[in-house]
Amino acid sequence: MTYIGKSAFLNNRLTIKGFLHFEIASLIALYCLTGFGLVPGSIYYIFDFINILLFILSLKRMASVCGLALFGLVPTAALATYCLISGLVNGVAVSLMLWEGLTLCRLPLFLLLICTYWDFTQLRRILKMFYKLQILNVFMVAIEMFVFGLIQDQVGGIFGVQVGCNGPLNVYLCIVCAYAVSEFLAQRDSRDIEIGGLILTCVASFLVAAVAEIKFFYLELPVILLIVLLITRPTRRTVAAILIAAFALAVGAYVLGQLMPDKFRQLMDISALYAEADNTVIETGYGISRIHAFSQIDGLFFHDDLALKLFGLGFGSATGSSSGLFLSPLYRMYGYLNYDYLQLPTMYIQTGYVGVVLYSLVIAVSLLWAVKDKVAYRQKANWVVPFVASMVVLFYLNCFYMSTMRTQFAVLWAIVLSAPFLASKTFKEPDNLKGRLNSAGRHHD
Repeated sequence: MTYIGKSAFLNNRLTIKGFLHFEIASLIALYCLTGFGLVPGSIYYIFDFINILLFILSLKRMASVCGLALFGLVPTAALATYCLISGLVNGVAVSLMLWEGLTLCRLPLFLLLICTYWDFTQLRRILKMFYKLQILNVFMVAIEMFVFGLIQDQVGGIFGVQVGCNGPLNVYLCIVCAYAVSEFLAQRDSRDIEIGGLILTCVASFLVAAVAEIKFFYLELPVILLIVLLITRPTRRTVAAILIAAFALAVGAYVLGQLMPDKFRQLMDISALYAEADNTVIETGYGISRIHAFSQIDGLFFHDDLALKLFGLGFGSATGSSSGLFLSPLYRMYGYLNYDYLQLPTMYIQTGYVGVVLYSLVIAVSLLWAVKDKVAYRQKANWVVPFVASMVVLFYLNCFYMSTMRTQFAVLWAIVLSAPFLASKTFKEPDNLKGRLNSAGRHHD
């Protein structure tokens, strides 16, 4: 690509902006087709390499976007630098470091690209598309259940039928419910969702969760509702939202009881739920406890060594791949524990508490930004703060539940985390422009 060609490519913001929309839709469609065996799973890596190329070519533009350095570039650079040093100091093979880096960078790279080329209008458009896709999602779940006779882990709605497809489905349900609840309780000038839409969204989500056996969602929606209610001003809509959520939960629980009575009994038994979350039986669990993951890792790998707890075994030291090409010695020996199914425990093994904190900060910046700039978009998008707050909490909870933030569906989390920056970028821009003009005028005088 010539210099002129590269400049024309980067200056055409609509091209890259449109590609990012295309990528989101393509990943969902391709994942669905992969489940039916129509396309190979390796096709996703095309988007990884394109995103890396776009990131490199867009660095200059990113540096010029007001606030993006503090919001994303600096936290991401700090994490990347630490991971690089961690791997090199511990003598981890470069190939393993690169492979682990590929999975880890999916979320921050896509987040930075969105923040560079989108504005709040594009974000709102995507969230509305997700909201409307719930109709198709329910329809596909019904087909997968009644036509193909599938249930539990192989039911993914728009995400297909492969084992584990209910992982991205769970993230999707959280997004649409958090968006619907936050919009419903927003001020009149900034909301688009009314009571009928909220009822359909919550009920449909619990029905889908029941069929796909996403028991964790029965905790996630109450968490969403609790956080949103704590942040928003109480109104009559608050009572309506609580009643709707309770009704949807009851419907979902009833359907789960009809389809899977044993799972329903487990859901109603707190000790049974705790036992499943703490399950380390390989045949029925992950091998690593979701509740006591860090202490279990201490016993298995660190043996109470403070330095290992702080810095881990080295970035890439625990990496593995489905293709079998990038398998670390530790993964070859302990991969059967499926620790790589859980994001933060995997980070802890490789980078210790320091890496976990740096990774957590990359995510926490989104919430801090929302709180910092909430006044700027209080009138036009006051749903952003409760939406982001609830999703950030769910992100941390999901880090001990799954690892979608390492997969191609890290883009779903990136979309959510971009909300406060894009709101600030859009609604504070006139003030920033006015300030620059005033500054220029004073300098001229």
